[in-house]
Amino acid sequence: MAVTKVTGRTSGDVALTDQPETKRLTTIVSIDVVGFSARVETNETDTLASVAVLQQRIVHLAADHSGRLFKAMGDGFLLEFPTVSGALEFADALRAEPDPPIRIGIHLGEVAVVAGGDLLGHGVNIAARLQALAPTGGILVSADVQRAVRGSLGERLAPKGQVKLDKMRETLPVFVLKPIGVTASRWQAPTSILRTGRRGLIAGGAVLGLGALAAGGYAFFPRPASADPLVAVLPFDNLSPDPQLGYFADGLAEDILNVLIAGGARVTSGTSSFTFRGPAKAQAAKVLKADYTLDGSVLRQGGRLRVNAELVDTRSQRTLWSKTFDRDVAESALISDEIARQVADAMNIRLATRKVQKSIDPGVYELYLKGREASRNHDAAILNQGRGMMQEVVRRAPAFAEGWYELAKIDWRSAYLTPIPEQRQRFEEGKAAARRAIELDPRNGGAYSVIAEMTEYFGHWAEIEMGMLKALSLSPNDPYVLLWRGHYLYQTGRTEAALAMARRAYTLDPLELFTNHLPALICIWRGEFVEAQAMVEKLEAGWPGQLAPYWDRFWLMATSGREQAAIDQLSNKSVARPTDQTNQDEILIRALSARLSQDQSQRTAAGRDLIELAQKGLGYACNSLMLLGSLNLQDEAIDLARSIYLDRGSIKIDRSVQFLGNSRYPGYGEAETSPLFHPFLKTLRHTGKLAEVFDGIGLTAFWKRFGQPNG
Repeated sequence: MAVTKVTGRTSGDVALTDQPETKRLTTIVSIDVVGFSARVETNETDTLASVAVLQQRIVHLAADHSGRLFKAMGDGFLLEFPTVSGALEFADALRAEPDPPIRIGIHLGEVAVVAGGDLLGHGVNIAARLQALAPTGGILVSADVQRAVRGSLGERLAPKGQVKLDKMRETLPVFVLKPIGVTASRWQAPTSILRTGRRGLIAGGAVLGLGALAAGGYAFFPRPASADPLVAVLPFDNLSPDPQLGYFADGLAEDILNVLIAGGARVTSGTSSFTFRGPAKAQAAKVLKADYTLDGSVLRQGGRLRVNAELVDTRSQRTLWSKTFDRDVAESALISDEIARQVADAMNIRLATRKVQKSIDPGVYELYLKGREASRNHDAAILNQGRGMMQEVVRRAPAFAEGWYELAKIDWRSAYLTPIPEQRQRFEEGKAAARRAIELDPRNGGAYSVIAEMTEYFGHWAEIEMGMLKALSLSPNDPYVLLWRGHYLYQTGRTEAALAMARRAYTLDPLELFTNHLPALICIWRGEFVEAQAMVEKLEAGWPGQLAPYWDRFWLMATSGREQAAIDQLSNKSVARPTDQTNQDEILIRALSARLSQDQSQRTAAGRDLIELAQKGLGYACNSLMLLGSLNLQDEAIDLARSIYLDRGSIKIDRSVQFLGNSRYPGYGEAETSPLFHPFLKTLRHTGKLAEVFDGIGLTAFWKRFGQPNG
């Protein structure tokens, strides 16, 4: 097991500094679902559900044998066990249920331990390669495993000769674990050398959302830098006589970007790449860590359009492809698709097929670009203007799938700025628009995600889960899909997978507020304070004075045992902060001071203040709940949790607002569930005192089907 070095003050059982050893000897188990891609094509819904149930079985069986799942990758899973016998007994029990069919590889070797508990190294690689050589239902193990086990388990290990593992010089003797009562002759390991690309462990772009991937995508085997390249599409320059046509040039570049994403390419989100204009474009590749940049210009004169585009390899600074397109404006959508496909060819990427709007009325296309531009704004009036434009787009072009999808996203954004009585109708209209987008383009993964985002959580967890898994299977590199999925995993307590998904979203959109905010929060919740500190500092530099960086720093300080620093932040009136219409700062200062003092009467008084604050809005209530837990005021915390999530407690909360003066209304009047998984409430979770809440909102039933939360 890891040796933990603790320094400084701790908060509850969360250490400020947690430094596991860098190397250890352990038993690695690699599992793969056989024929996953074919099963998805035949019956996607049932296949995804069966793999989700398999993951639950894996987690529970591993715990029974003192093991842990440290990585899940759609149809692949990696675990470690402190003993070889435990790993073999686990694998033997797991294959007893043959649906879905699996194969397993096991190796005893040295691994490197990285942040978050992930394991890397030669030992992991060998287990993965053994798994790929195992027959369906088979368990293939290395000689190191065979030498370490005795007794009945050892007697069931049958030798299968020498195999050469792909990308390794040595040949290794391997053994199969026979089922009880089965002779060795039934078990034949494949004789071919393993030739596993990304498909071997990463599901070939199928469902990535069932578990955690490392930041920016994970590969067990070394691969060329261009095997899964990242391309940044920069804003095209407007060369038209009318400078107001900048939105048109940006819109065309964004269409190219969207085609690449829809086809499965890894592309930096326009939110980040479009921040680089003029001379700043020279820095884009370095800041965004892009392998390629696509830049260009647009000249529009009357009904004619000239588009120049150029793809550059950022490592060699060599132009790989360039072309000039002369078209009618009506063919703008076709141009974006044509450019995207030629760019993909130049990068040796094969894009998935999609339906393309062959031509569209120039006036409708302009309206579409203007409406999409307006939807980027958080101002309710501007959003509603954009919504009106997009409604006109789909009225005039009812077969334009992208118009329906953008309308759905505008409905989603604007609903949160709408008082709750009108909010539900806006969500229903948005879901209808997304469904229409899917009818017109069944491969639009983002549309499935936005439907899930507009579905109320309580009682609908499984429905949302399946929608997001569908979205990921279709759009595994869509930053919106990844971000929404990460947020949902966070809300259901699966913080390990949530952090991995949030990191992937961050890789594709590193200059967007929420893709920085979400991983910061999850790191705080998981006690990974070093990474959280770096994220908070970036937020403060990029978005000073906004809500996210201010409160992220507060919770980082409060959670990591630096209560005095959190108090100092609240007390320092010169620090840029969001405005608030309550005495929240004073109440939080008293709560943190009571936590430091250990005086029970002071804690009780602070608890009364927190309950008074909780009544003013759901956001205040969630903050108060976590701090009540930090003060060990368990009865008060349980009562407040019942009031927040079940409306059964004694505390009456204004459910129509999050925070006074905050323009965002709570979706469906539901509170965020992530506070229930904060370290301050760990004792309540582990003692079962929050069971009524989890049962009441439907999470208990959800976890039984899709896997338990972390922590």
